[in-house]
Amino acid sequence: MSSELISALSDLAAERGIDQLAVLERLEQDLARSYKGILDLDWDAQVTIDRESGRIFVYEMVGIGEEDPETGEYEDYEPRDVTPENVSRIAAQNAKRVINEIVHDFDTLPCVNFGSKPRVGVVGEILVKFHPTANNQIVQIIEEEGCEANVPGLVDFFLFGMLNPAFRHQELTPNLKKYVGAKGVVAFFEKLRDPVRKALAASERFEPIMHIEDIAQGASDIIDLGNTMGEGWLLTGEMVELVKEGTPNIVCCQPFACLPNHVVGKAVIKEMRRQYPQSNIVAVDYDPGASEVNQLNRIKLMIAVAFNNQKEQAEEQAAQVMDRVEEDAARA
Repeated sequence: MSSELISALSDLAAERGIDQLAVLERLEQDLARSYKGILDLDWDAQVTIDRESGRIFVYEMVGIGEEDPETGEYEDYEPRDVTPENVSRIAAQNAKRVINEIVHDFDTLPCVNFGSKPRVGVVGEILVKFHPTANNQIVQIIEEEGCEANVPGLVDFFLFGMLNPAFRHQELTPNLKKYVGAKGVVAFFEKLRDPVRKALAASERFEPIMHIEDIAQGASDIIDLGNTMGEGWLLTGEMVELVKEGTPNIVCCQPFACLPNHVVGKAVIKEMRRQYPQSNIVAVDYDPGASEVNQLNRIKLMIAVAFNNQKEQAEEQAAQVMDRVEEDAARA
């Protein structure tokens, strides 16, 4: 970490209404659990991130006094500094190993007819997209209908917010400090995602995650990057990303009367279909008063089109194979 990252997190917290202190405290707790295992400590670890420099300090909390026979707690705990010189490198190496093991485990899982199901992407307003109650269990519905659900991750939403100051510097109000900070923090987090990206690129079943700036580039062909309200250009960019990665069937989840979501989601479907004719997108409104039957019918209709498109594609590929076989036979 660095002071530039702390500064960028502060700007992001102010812009998006996020409690920066709570984020840092949660990060410290997660790092403490990781370092206890990495350093093979006998006692619990405590991690402190300097709020100005961004430096990481690791302490082993050694029990002092007598142990309570009922709770197992001690009278007090004394912090013992166990911060390794290469604290960041040790954590990175351990993370890379775990990532590669996870990808390998999923790559070697036995599968039947892998890739035979239509893939259906889920995008939309951040709460409705991820919360099963808000979207009426849409992932479960997609899977029960015989499809594979593909939900873009949450990290891109935060990187989207971090990248916006760079756009404002270029197009609206110049602010070199915020521009450099935004570019720096995005580059920092993208570097953290590189081990995941490399592991997925080497995988036989998965595609590597895209850089947030590549997503922005894809979105810019459909909508202006000045659209930053709500999910902004990220929602459009995720739809472009899904189509390019082989998931042309998409459900765009939106709260009823959510204007930003209608602008960057529902309103771009026509242009998406023009630029990507294979896209099969449906916008679904979610609201306590909305008809769940209507939502389900719209999703099922989109899935029926997905199966039909997949069948036509398979028939076209089979015809191409037969044509090549006949051409080879004629030459022989």
